[in-house]
Amino acid sequence: MKYPSKNLLLKDSVTGSASERAAGDTAPRKVIRGESNTLSQNNRLSHKLSIIDYLAFTIRPNFEFSAVFPLKDELINIFNVPDFGWVQRSVGWNGYAYRIDLDCFGLLAYGGLSQNETIHVRFGGKGCANVKDWTLVHDWLQTTEAKISRLDIAHDDFTGSSINIAKAIEWEQAGLYASGGRNPKTHLRDDRDSGDGKTFEIGVRKSGKFGRIYEKGRELGDPKSDWCRAEIEFKSADRIIPYEAILLADQYLSGAYPAFKFLNRIQSRIETIRNEQSISLESAIEWCRIACGQYINILCLLNDEDCDSVIRTLRRPGLPDRLEPQFKKDLIEAGTTI
Repeated sequence: MKYPSKNLLLKDSVTGSASERAAGDTAPRKVIRGESNTLSQNNRLSHKLSIIDYLAFTIRPNFEFSAVFPLKDELINIFNVPDFGWVQRSVGWNGYAYRIDLDCFGLLAYGGLSQNETIHVRFGGKGCANVKDWTLVHDWLQTTEAKISRLDIAHDDFTGSSINIAKAIEWEQAGLYASGGRNPKTHLRDDRDSGDGKTFEIGVRKSGKFGRIYEKGRELGDPKSDWCRAEIEFKSADRIIPYEAILLADQYLSGAYPAFKFLNRIQSRIETIRNEQSISLESAIEWCRIACGQYINILCLLNDEDCDSVIRTLRRPGLPDRLEPQFKKDLIEAGTTI
């Protein structure tokens, strides 16, 4: 693999460390209090309470890579991104000359004179859910001296008994979001009981720490769901996000606010995915019933109840974007034509 220069031509080789290549970058990497370079092998991963729901990072690689699809091998082998559905866009992204959409899992951006030979990668909830080994991700990010620019950590309460909007408001009144003696700004996005879901925001979005407590199940489309999520969004706006936050996600979530110290429920990524699948599919069926049910009914009547014929007429290839992440990979692995 080759390493592209600032003018996007290919160099013959790469030598030196990342710090040696960065112009004027002679200072050692900052170390955050509490960060450990040698975490206990018996307690390296702490994701019993939480899930990582968003990860964005920037690297200036100290290794060679493809100038056409940078980090392809790493995306597949470390982040478990399926190697299908990747699209090279004709426009760049946030100052980068090139952008690759990684199907529904995230994006990669690279190239451009102003970006100092860096590559930016970000994964949303679907991309993070697909990661199989966060320890491997941690080790790779640390080895490549990547800069984590955003990390979201969440905790799900599927019954809404421990986390809900009413409690979120109570915690504010008790001063349990205070940091350094100051209470952050809060804001309630009220759905007025429409079933779309309420969101209680802690802090401001542009800051380095932003909290949300929201009705996740209702956001996904189930107006009667009790599923609530508490989520912290860490950004590098005014802090350095340590690599160990990926391994010790529970500690960083529960330590974000005094209100979250009580968290002790067992969190399961599989359970979260299954809930998302169930709600998404049920919502899609209900939408089809409301939007198209009567049309399908009349077509069946006009075709002497030949429902198979009606379905063949209406059916078209592909998967809807909302359901694609949950079902696409399984269908492809089963050899089913989408």
